[in-house]
Amino acid sequence: MMFRVALAQLSPVPGDIERNLTLHELAIASAQTAGADLLIFPELIGQRRGTNW
Repeated sequence: MMFRVALAQLSPVPGDIERNLTLHELAIASAQTAGADLLIFPELIGQRRGTNW
């Protein structure tokens, strides 16, 4: 049994939630196409912390 893991390397923009969501959706679609069973995103990528990380 194989378990395929994908890692998402994104370039989010602090405070731009809509753009960052689109990046997530594209990464998910790419991982699905590649046959990934699990997709790992960077820490804090989905947090709403204003414009400074």
